Amino acid sequence: MGAFSIHLLADPSLGVREAVRVLLPGGTFGVLFGGRSGSARWDFYTDLLRRAAAQGQGEARLPPVVPFGDPRAVLEAAGLVDVEVSECQLHVPVADGETFLRGELSHGYRSLFDALPPGPRRELEGELLDHLDAMRRNGGIVLDRVASCAKGIKRGR
Repeated sequence: MGAFSIHLLADPSLGVREAVRVLLPGGTFGVLFGGRSGSARWDFYTDLLRRAAAQGQGEARLPPVVPFGDPRAVLEAAGLVDVEVSECQLHVPVADGETFLRGELSHGYRSLFDALPPGPRRELEGELLDHLDAMRRNGGIVLDRVASCAKGIKRGR
């Protein structure tokens, strides 16, 4: 099982094939990916990330929502059968803006922040924290996302 990690690989489809290669016959492979916004409340953050990607230097990039083409086709091409793909709503409460920012800097969006020069990075983080503080005061920070789930079984016994 891989959760919100496949997009970090240089070639996510190759990552799926390698995971399936080492999976025992009859074993189940599952992957959870994506994270498109599930609410217009988070459009501001998508805009901030796009701005960061445009201002960044070096390897700054927005990870794709779907890390490879059609998930069903990728899993089947890797040798899996009985492939199922579905979406699920995620609603993750976050204590405060600093906690949210620490979480974002722990995975795929970190490259966007790290690629910014110090001044623009401070501005971007300040804008993010101000927005999140307003959210916290108006009902709380709840990260709303739609994730995709895909699973399949390796042929054989």
